[in-house]
Amino acid sequence: MVPPDRIIDEAVARQADIIALSGLITPSLEEMIEVAKQLEQRGLNIPLMVGGATTSIAHTALKIDPVYSGPVIHSKDASTSAMAVIELLNPERRATFTAQTEADYARIRKEFQSASTDTAVPELTPITASRVIGDRFRDEIRGEAAPTPVSPGIHRYDISIEQVTPSSTGRCSSILGNCHSRLQRQPNCSRMHVGCCTNWLKGS
Repeated sequence: MVPPDRIIDEAVARQADIIALSGLITPSLEEMIEVAKQLEQRGLNIPLMVGGATTSIAHTALKIDPVYSGPVIHSKDASTSAMAVIELLNPERRATFTAQTEADYARIRKEFQSASTDTAVPELTPITASRVIGDRFRDEIRGEAAPTPVSPGIHRYDISIEQVTPSSTGRCSSILGNCHSRLQRQPNCSRMHVGCCTNWLKGS
């Protein structure tokens, strides 16, 4: 992205009528705010037009317009950009156009502030992991202690397709069938090993 100070320097040097900024990625929004702030700091009054995929009239009204006393115009597409330029460059219509735009921004800010004030935030009770686990076990086994595994640890089993297929779901059957077809092509693997199958699935 072009640094804000360079954009402004070039606009002043070339006596630009309008500074237009396009934002295609989220960080561009912060850069637009910085351009507006620097324009205000330099005491300039060059119209600032913003547009692009990441921009919105709400963001312009809430974040960009308040930091710059000059005209700030949000344009949603090329056609509205052309119309805005015509209005800004017409001495007879510029004041009316910018005043209407500012009125729209003021309305958006008022609606935003009203919505923020009217929305009550409920009091939240912190939930710890132990509480969540405890509630779950109370619901499932009525407060009794969770049973201890007979053989804790990691275990490996050799299971044939014929043993698994009757109790498998449709999705599981599809996965196992694909795995089995791959394993059949391996002369040294006549039975489906869980680890072996997993490796083949990762390679698919």
